[in-house]
Amino acid sequence: EGHGREEEAVPGADLSRTVGWFTTVFPVRLDVGDVDLDEVFGAGPAAGTVLKSVKEQLLAVPGKGLGYGLLRHLNEETAAVLAPYSTGQIAFNYLGR
Repeated sequence: EGHGREEEAVPGADLSRTVGWFTTVFPVRLDVGDVDLDEVFGAGPAAGTVLKSVKEQLLAVPGKGLGYGLLRHLNEETAAVLAPYSTGQIAFNYLGR
């Protein structure tokens, strides 16, 4: 999930006078690697490793996930292909930098 204020998606867009958020939701598969999950859930050093890995994977998503909504809701052909798939098992909201 993201805040949806992607001014760079439309060159010249100025969202500074808009009110509220435009929540964007898109599925993404995250790889936590080969870490000790007991250590992660116990707030050990592996927790930081996993958080950094997830942050980097989310930053690598093209267009901050904007394309998924366009394909899922605005294109009849691709909407039919994506419709049967789940939106995911968990929600991960990272709005940090």
